Amino acid sequence: MKIALLAADYELGRYAHSLSVLEDMEWVGYCLVGGKEPSAGPAALPAGKLPRSYSSPQQMAGDADLVVVGGRPEQRFDFISNLLRRGKCVWSDWPLSTASAKIRKLAALAEEARVCNQVAHPGRKHPLWLAALPFLERTGIIRTELSDPDCPGMEQAMDEVLFPCLDRVLSIDGTQVRKVKARKLKTALPEKFSAQVEIEFCSGLLAEFWMGNVLSDKIGKMRCMTAESVVDLDFVTSELSLQDTCKGGGKRKMKVEPCRESASDAFLTRDLQCFTRACRNGEEGSLNFAESGRVQEILFQIRHILL
Repeated sequence: MKIALLAADYELGRYAHSLSVLEDMEWVGYCLVGGKEPSAGPAALPAGKLPRSYSSPQQMAGDADLVVVGGRPEQRFDFISNLLRRGKCVWSDWPLSTASAKIRKLAALAEEARVCNQVAHPGRKHPLWLAALPFLERTGIIRTELSDPDCPGMEQAMDEVLFPCLDRVLSIDGTQVRKVKARKLKTALPEKFSAQVEIEFCSGLLAEFWMGNVLSDKIGKMRCMTAESVVDLDFVTSELSLQDTCKGGGKRKMKVEPCRESASDAFLTRDLQCFTRACRNGEEGSLNFAESGRVQEILFQIRHILL
């Protein structure tokens, strides 16, 4: 099969390393959104492995079976919808679009075209989260503290800090959301921000999130309270702590191998490899547009309240 890349100039280096090592795939070329040359320059790309540079997405799509789509979220709808109408499989980084109605439209187009489509959700595949899943049956309350002192604004924090943790919560509760509440909290300095988010599910699960950049240290802690235990996850130190709430229950800790793959070439390569195999078999490899749209719709509600 032949694979092509549609992305912004600053993304080319990141994708190039993964696309150039995919097994049983031919990377035919790329098209830069806006027509710019790579901002990092050819030195940032694999030596001798640069494919053809196309002048338009339409020209590139004619030579490809599936397309990896990056670029700005507000531009992706037109690109992806045109690719689906041409019967091309599409893999996309989150988010697909900034409008939930457009996400539903893309899901319908993919279903109509009967092509594989996938959205990357690396947060669900973090080793610490996977290690905790067996202990999260009948979770009633999830409380999460998220702080990144290097995050300049609330909008970026929702994309890079809140989204992975929100996505993990949604991966263990498939019921509808009953209520979403969010509020900004006062901070001493104008460049600092803090916010609290509460999500109530029809199952009875209550998920609470605090996020901000007011602390000097990075924090990524999640506490999941079930009927039998309390499960603490620290995504900064990769530590998992389990405490039985039954009478006489003990406490145990385990160290999970640290993971930096959510933003690395290693994760991206494996995710794309799984998707290309799914395309060859005519099957879905991971979350498709319709499933991913649910996560984004809730985030849109939070954005509407806080921004």
